[in-house]
Amino acid sequence: MQSGYIKLYRCSLKNPVVSRDADHAAVWLFLLLKAAHKPYSVSFRGKKFFLLPGQLITSSISISEKYRIDKNKVKRVLNLFESEQMITQESSNGGRIITITNWLKYQQPEDDREQLEIRSHTD
Repeated sequence: MQSGYIKLYRCSLKNPVVSRDADHAAVWLFLLLKAAHKPYSVSFRGKKFFLLPGQLITSSISISEKYRIDKNKVKRVLNLFESEQMITQESSNGGRIITITNWLKYQQPEDDREQLEIRSHTD
């Protein structure tokens, strides 16, 4: 799921949670970019998971290593996003399934024309 695009809204700059500091912004962007845009199966740490649009599987350690943010801060940021109802988190033995709460509201194609544009870029 490394191709395609996401919609990134300018109002994110006004979101006091996302724009709190660079680490918060980096974690939010990571979640948006890694989230599934269509249902698919993924293997993570030797286990298979089925993800829906707006979901991803990761760990605080992998986010920490990617952006060089202390893993405890990553956990605090994720918990803050959850308390602000931006995400939900489901821990499992293999990792953490994160669901972006309003994924379809912000990421769903606006009309059939946009859906056709998406298809033409992926074919």
